[in-house]
Amino acid sequence: MIALYTALVQALRRDPELVYLCTWQSPKFVDEFGPERIRSMPIAENAMLDFAVGLAAAGMRPVVDLARAAFLFTAMDPLVNQATKLRYMTGGQYSVPLTVRAQTRAAESLGPQHEHVPYAMLAQIPGLVVAVPGSAQAAAGLLATALRHPDPVVLLEAPALLADAPQWDGTPIAELPFGRVHVARPGTHLTIVAIGLAVRHSLQAADRLAERGVSAMVVDVRTVAPLDVAGLSEAAAATGDVLVVDDAPAPCSVASEITARLVTAQAVAPSRIRALNALPVPSPFSPALHREVFPNPESIERQALALLNGRSLT
Repeated sequence: MIALYTALVQALRRDPELVYLCTWQSPKFVDEFGPERIRSMPIAENAMLDFAVGLAAAGMRPVVDLARAAFLFTAMDPLVNQATKLRYMTGGQYSVPLTVRAQTRAAESLGPQHEHVPYAMLAQIPGLVVAVPGSAQAAAGLLATALRHPDPVVLLEAPALLADAPQWDGTPIAELPFGRVHVARPGTHLTIVAIGLAVRHSLQAADRLAERGVSAMVVDVRTVAPLDVAGLSEAAAATGDVLVVDDAPAPCSVASEITARLVTAQAVAPSRIRALNALPVPSPFSPALHREVFPNPESIERQALALLNGRSLT
C-alpha cells in the first residue's frame, strides 16, 4: 500500500466518523471498515458532493474520491455554494470537514474531458483549501492534514506522482502544514517555483541545468490556497531570478498570482521573473500534442537559460 492510502487508513482507524465515498470499493477497505464507511457511489458527482456536505454538516467527516478533477465541474454548486459558505452563513454554528480527492493530468491520453488542472479557479473560493502536492510523499502528508481539518479541502493529485510511488515503509504518515512551501532542491543561481506534476519536471530540468553549470533551486508550492507568499519571497530573494512553472494556461493563473505577489513584495525585480504555462488549449488526446501543450523538462530548461540570458553565475 502506498503512503497516500496509508494516510487514509490511519484516519479511518482513528476517527469512526470518517466515511469514504467513491465509485469503486477496495475489498480490503470494506473488509476492515464495512460498507457503511466505504461507500460505493453512483457516477453522479453532484449527488456525491451534495450527500457529503450533508454528512459533514451532521457531524461526519466525508472523503469524496471524484477520480478526475474535470468531474468537479459537475459538482460545483454543493462545493462552492454550500460547503465553503455554511460556516460563514451560520456564524460558525456549522462546519463542513469535507475532503475531496481528484486527479489532474498525466501522459495517459485521456482527452479534454478527463484531464484538467483547475486549481486557479478553486483558489478564488473563500473558505476552501486547495492542495496540489508535487510528490507522492507530499500527497500523503497533505491528505493526513486534510483529514483533521475543520473546513473543506480539495486535494488535486497528478496520477503520475502516485503511479510509481514507493510502498509504505511502516512509518506513521506525518501531517504537512497547509500554506507552507517546500524546497525540493537547493540552488543558488535560479529559483524554479513549481506546482503539482511540474515539480517533477522541474527537478529533471534542474539536473539538466546542473550539467551546464547552473544551480537551480526547485520549490514545491504544495498549497495554492493558502499561498505561502513569505516562503516564496524568501526562495526568490535567495537567487534573484525566478521561473514559475504552472500546468494551467496563463490567464488568471496561479503563476500570474505568484509573479504579481513576488514583484509587489519586492522579492524579485520584474525583469528577472517569468512564467512558463500550458498552452491555452484543451488537453489533447494525441500523446505527441500532449507533450507540446504542457511544460516539460526541456521547455523548463530552455526558459531558465533564457531568463539567465548569459548572466555571470559566479
